[in-house]
Amino acid sequence: MVGATTASAATPTVLTASASNVKLVNGAQAANVFWIVGSSATLGTYSVLSGNILASVSPVTYELIGY
Repeated sequence: MVGATTASAATPTVLTASASNVKLVNGAQAANVFWIVGSSATLGTYSVLSGNILASVSPVTYELIGY
């Protein structure tokens, strides 16, 4: 994608509280945001996390969960 900026955050785990909302700012688009998770992603009930979650399935493979 020409002119697109990609943001990523690498962390062992992603955990959101119930009814929380992780908002994108400054024109960021969910399609260009990647949360790279080493072991687990736990999203609370009714929480909103924008972007793509890449969760580790094996030491070198990541699975796209969606956005």
